[in-house]
Amino acid sequence: MSTPPQLASNCFVTICVQCHNFQKRLCWMLSSLKQQTLRYFVVDVAHMVGNGRPSTESIIEFFLEQGLLIIARPYVDPHRFERRGYTRNDQLAGARTPWVWFADCDHVYHPAFMARLNDALELQSGEEMRVLSAGRRSSNVGTTSYMVDASIGESPVCVCDVFAKAKSLAPLGRRRMCGAGHTQIVRRHGIHNGVYVPEGKSRDWAWSTTKCYKTPSDVAFRRRCGGVVGLGRWFARNQIHLNHVRDSDVGWHIDDQR
Repeated sequence: MSTPPQLASNCFVTICVQCHNFQKRLCWMLSSLKQQTLRYFVVDVAHMVGNGRPSTESIIEFFLEQGLLIIARPYVDPHRFERRGYTRNDQLAGARTPWVWFADCDHVYHPAFMARLNDALELQSGEEMRVLSAGRRSSNVGTTSYMVDASIGESPVCVCDVFAKAKSLAPLGRRRMCGAGHTQIVRRHGIHNGVYVPEGKSRDWAWSTTKCYKTPSDVAFRRRCGGVVGLGRWFARNQIHLNHVRDSDVGWHIDDQR
């Protein structure tokens, strides 16, 4: 049985995600977090007001009722929101846990992932200020989209045995640990000047003015933190990316519900 949600003062990490037209995959991610054996964490969800089917607001409300500790971070300014580094600035400013995990909302995790992560972070030297990261396994686009679309309709759903379902989406290609934006874990007090990217200096591509979406603020952030340290093979094997069609695949920004 999972540990019940705790007050933020007892949580070891804040998981910071941004969701825009990825609500179905967000349901899968939050389902995997609900099914963790250790639940001493907070999930901070940045989102545009009224976006998605189901809406991000309805998903947050649903999983709060399921027992997850979630912070809703709604935006009405699309120009700030579309440059993800700035939403991560806001999430970092609001975090109160010793560790902050900048993640993507299309991943699912082994039920013991958070327990193993808590143990791994406790072993870190207090002098370690670099980004902690891990690789991932990435699923087949076609079979993933079919299963995700079939499982989530207009209302939020908690997907049963979600990690096992994600493992069934073969082939699962393994990607090396590179400190990518989906797994960047840092000490909250070790971040330079307390920001993910200096205000007014983000080079993230804005999807309203460019064909594709890229987030170079991730690379700059890792550089400012002094580089990357790997968490180990177990973590790479036990987080699965629910793959999807990308902007670069079609040559323009995709607004489809995923």
